[in-house]
Amino acid sequence: MLHFFVLGLVVLAGLLLAGRWFATADPKSLIRTLKILLFGIIGAAALFFIFTGRFAWAFVAVPALIPWFFRARTVHRAYKNFSDASGQNQGRARPGGPIGRAQALEILGLQEGSTEKEIRDAHRRLIAGIHPDHGGSTYLAAQINQAKDVLLGK
Repeated sequence: MLHFFVLGLVVLAGLLLAGRWFATADPKSLIRTLKILLFGIIGAAALFFIFTGRFAWAFVAVPALIPWFFRARTVHRAYKNFSDASGQNQGRARPGGPIGRAQALEILGLQEGSTEKEIRDAHRRLIAGIHPDHGGSTYLAAQINQAKDVLLGK
């Protein structure tokens, strides 16, 4: 019984140290570590299924995960569109300010000369993934709406 108590203390200490590191970590380091951890968990699960002879179960789970992959892809696109990872503004308008046509095209992922239907479709596709009513960001939704308005001349 004592060994369970000691194991619990070790796990608790490990969780406290991990939480402390998480709270003070550089975001780039945190993302890199979380990606490595995610791939490690996926690899461990695959090895578990292979060695226990239940590898077919892994294929049963894939269809259930497809919506999550699409949601993650939408969030990643929004992150890429709205983050300024290099720390440079590159001549863009400051956050919350008016945006230009070039930035509006970049936000919606369109090319110059896009039709009104393409603009509305891009807006609908992006806003569906990050709308505040579905747990998304109000700032990102406002930027997408503003980009649509700029491109449609409203």
